[in-house]
Amino acid sequence: MNKKYLLLFFIIIISNVYSSTYIDEYLFLTIKGNIDKYPITMHIKIKNPKYILEEKTANIKGHYKYDDINTPIKLEGSINNKSMTIRANNNEIFAFSLNENQLYNILNSKNKININLNGKWRDNNNYFECSIKTIDFVHYIHEIHIENKYDENEGSIGGLYIEDKSLAIYNKYESSNISIDQLISNMNNSLNETLKSENYISNLNYSEYYSISDYFDDKIFYIIYSKYSEEKDIVYAFSIDTLKKINNSLSDLVNDTKDFRNFLKNKIKKEINNYQYFYDNTEIYFNTDGSININFFFNNDKLEYKLININELKPYIKSDSFYIYICLKTIIKNKLYRH
Repeated sequence: MNKKYLLLFFIIIISNVYSSTYIDEYLFLTIKGNIDKYPITMHIKIKNPKYILEEKTANIKGHYKYDDINTPIKLEGSINNKSMTIRANNNEIFAFSLNENQLYNILNSKNKININLNGKWRDNNNYFECSIKTIDFVHYIHEIHIENKYDENEGSIGGLYIEDKSLAIYNKYESSNISIDQLISNMNNSLNETLKSENYISNLNYSEYYSISDYFDDKIFYIIYSKYSEEKDIVYAFSIDTLKKINNSLSDLVNDTKDFRNFLKNKIKKEINNYQYFYDNTEIYFNTDGSININFFFNNDKLEYKLININELKPYIKSDSFYIYICLKTIIKNKLYRH
């Protein structure tokens, strides 16, 4: 934790002896290079990259793909002040040595840079030269987690701050142009008010926070919303460029025509006995592997119906829909979970 956040931490401790604030930082990068003669693209996030300057090791997560295949493969690895090692889940290993200038450019450039970084790649049966040609800075994101206690009631809250855009994602997914100091202050106040509220019993062990999925690419990144009263986490998609939450209505994906409704009716009839009523509402549910499910609501009853073959939607997708990018890509087979 650098001096700025250390000072802020002590200010919070003074104002509320029970409060603790934790901040993890993530550097999002898109990397272009080659394995032998085959072009590849990596999308990685480096956790707490400032650790590297303290001669510590930082963790890497993300995925890569061969550009002509477009099937993402999960990655995990590490980087220190001398080397970067990245492993895929099928026993692939990328290994690079770093000099001081290369490391500085990776950690500090806020634009796309050309870099001549050569390394080795191997799996169980093959061994090739590999290289990194360009590194493109995407975002620098702070993941903030605050814990607090009021009498016997404990709680926690979390939010995100995108440093390069001075943008907070917090409070019902609304974005606000505020400083990170103000965001942390607002989060503390919100948590304190909740723990002291009249709904004391319902707020016991209160927890509500946002975290970042490991998956992101050229167009999209995912934020995971968790709440103590919810049975499962909710995943929301944001545009990597505009940082706006992407609407999750089915009407944003397809043209709701008679043909489309007949198509769905025939599909759903195969899974619902005595099916008579068509859905009166829908929502798209995002997965952290880059795929989507579609939920249908029938007279206040919810049926989660998964379209196994998403390509079946092709004839009905709006030509200007953001989701055409998701639905027409190869669905990832290996789930990418948050850290």
